[in-house]
Order: sequence, then structure tokens, then C-alpha cells
Amino acid sequence: MAGDDRDHPLHRVYRKRMRGVRVRWLTSGWVLGLVSGIALTLIVSAVVVTQVPEVAQSIAGDPDVVVVIGEGYLNRVAAERMNGSYATGVEGLTLTALHMDLKPDNRMDLQTGFNINAFFTSLNTTAGVKNRIAVENGQLAVHMIGDPQLGNLNVSLDALPFNLKDRIAGAVDKVNNDLIISEINKSLQSSFGGSDFAIVGISTDENGLNIRLKQR
Repeated sequence: MAGDDRDHPLHRVYRKRMRGVRVRWLTSGWVLGLVSGIALTLIVSAVVVTQVPEVAQSIAGDPDVVVVIGEGYLNRVAAERMNGSYATGVEGLTLTALHMDLKPDNRMDLQTGFNINAFFTSLNTTAGVKNRIAVENGQLAVHMIGDPQLGNLNVSLDALPFNLKDRIAGAVDKVNNDLIISEINKSLQSSFGGSDFAIVGISTDENGLNIRLKQR
């Protein structure tokens, strides 16, 4: 039989070229698959990063209503309620001035003026009070931090004469809860249907008090 045409030099060149083409196709397919896999992984990762915060936020529960009360408004309402003086309900102590100073970290500090009547003596003094606001049982509460600062001196309540320790502490508690916080709680309850809403969080800055409410 005559020589096989497959051994012809042209056939050998053709076969080499075809092997090269197949190798390039195989390599190109492998590279394309690798790039596509990486791209798909990046896309899925981007979707997960975008969606997880939304899911977490939904699980934590968003407030239904956010109320922002400005510091200026709080001071105007307090001034109207005081009308020049405020009976603290504590014998011998009358509130004569009040200024609220909101700060970050849920702080509502006070600059107050008191008239003290004790042992036939009447005197006026100023007191700086550090307060922190909290949420308790779905309502706002406020608590004094440390002792009031009388004038420019940080005086311990235990060092005050005439049993003024208990009197000033009681007066500050009365101002905090009856004059300030109870008024805000009452206003929120009347505006949002009484017990239908509960306060679930608060935050403060230099300008106002942010209150987050959720329907029960």
C-alpha cells in the first residue's frame, strides 16, 4: 500500500496547528471560567454586604416615630411653667432660675438658681447639676450624677449646714421629675395616643433631644 497520507509533511503541520488551537481554546475557557467565578463571588459579596445591615436593622426594630425636641423649646416651656419661681415642695427651697444644657451621651445638665430660707435667713445661690436621661418602663427618666456644684465650688452635700443636703437633693429631684421629665412624658402621651406608644431609645446632642417611639 502506498505511504499513508497522514504521514505527509503537510498533514503533520496541520495536526500541530490544530493541537495548538485546541490548547488555546482550553486555556481560554479555563481563564474565562476563573474570571467569571471571581466576578460572581464579588457580586454576591457586594449584595451580602449591602443587605446584611438592612436585615440586622429590621431584626433590631426601627422606631415608628422619631421626635426631636430642641433645647431652646425646652427652656422656653420651663420658663413659662416656672413663671419667675417654682415651689419645689421642699421646705425652705424655691427654684428661681433654670436653664437646661443638652450634651451628647444622654446628658441634660442644669444651671439653677435657688432661694434658701432657713433659720430666719434668706439667701440666693446658684447650683450646677449634672443629669443623665434614661428610658425606664417605656418613659423618660432623669437622674442626677454626683453632687450639685454650688457657685464655683464643688461642695459635697454632706458639708452643707442646716440639713441642706436632703433639702437640695429633694429639690433637684422634684425639678428633674415634676418640672422637666414629667412634662415631656405627658406631652408625648397626649400627642401619640396615651399608652399606644412606648419610648424605645433616646439620644442627645448640643441642639436637642431625640426620642424614638414604637407602637405597642
